Amino acid sequence: MPLLMTPRLTLLYLAHTALQNCIAEVVDWCGAHRLQLNASKTDLLWYAALKSLSSSEKNIVVGGDTFVPADVVRDLQSAVRQ
Repeated sequence: MPLLMTPRLTLLYLAHTALQNCIAEVVDWCGAHRLQLNASKTDLLWYAALKSLSSSEKNIVVGGDTFVPADVVRDLQSAVRQ
């Protein structure tokens, strides 16, 4: 974790790390079941104030794959917009 972070950025950093760890666990589970998680077809919903983060900080990198937050995520005929 970078030094001298504001409490808000510290929370965002911790959320980013937790999300990265969760995705890594899903990738591991998929690999154990002979499946592969396709980062380009995976919708990532990050519901936070992302304006304070740079575009590279919004992305989640697991292994060699980069998961990019979507502007709109659709699930069961409904849409959630940021």
